[in-house]
Amino acid sequence: MLTNDSRPPAGHVESLGSYALILFDLDGTLIDSAPDLTLALGLALADVGLPAHDEPAVRKMVGDGQRTLIERALLAAGGELTQTDETLARFRHHYTEHLCERTQVYPQVRETLAALPAVIPQAVATNKPGRWARQLCTQLQLGPSLRWVLGEDDVGARKPDPKLLLHLCELAGVAPARTLMVGDSRIDVEAARAAGVAVALCTYGYGDAELYAAARARQVDLALPLGCADRPFLIEQFAQLLTLGL
Repeated sequence: MLTNDSRPPAGHVESLGSYALILFDLDGTLIDSAPDLTLALGLALADVGLPAHDEPAVRKMVGDGQRTLIERALLAAGGELTQTDETLARFRHHYTEHLCERTQVYPQVRETLAALPAVIPQAVATNKPGRWARQLCTQLQLGPSLRWVLGEDDVGARKPDPKLLLHLCELAGVAPARTLMVGDSRIDVEAARAAGVAVALCTYGYGDAELYAAARARQVDLALPLGCADRPFLIEQFAQLLTLGL
């Protein structure tokens, strides 16, 4: 059941492994939403008389919230930041209309979520507005595995601010030191470190090549026991999350 404030059921049992809570980023980690974001962004830019961006360009712009996406898109299209509010309003309209037309779940995501121990709560911590995130998780049939799906508007802060991650730890009754954040971007890594949460890094999402290269240079073995918050653990394929000692 997807909620923004539900509590663990009575008799909640913590994990016997290293972690008792797993937090997931959404876009670029669980789902590939770039096609629908590209469509909505292109329509919004057209509404203000500017050219659209192709999908590879949009992939490099996402991850830091709606307003930042619009600001980046406007500047790259030759627009002005004074057009941000109008373009953002148009984007929200179009994205609501095309939220889940071409968005897809990444391979092995559903299987991995289902295979993780049931006693470990799973949640989404995204910079996407919570209402969109919950709708997407429901439509894409991720809901049964996720106890909470929260966005930036649910806590009034977006990653890399740690508030979203810490709020989910509080909801679950789990200490940050026993929590794992799985994401694809520098923002996820920074948020996890600020919250005192360990981090695993997916390398197929919207993160930058420099980040992935730096992480690989420090990575020794995916099977190492987790808990070293000073470095991200790489997940080359999503199902490898199952090998990380959970």
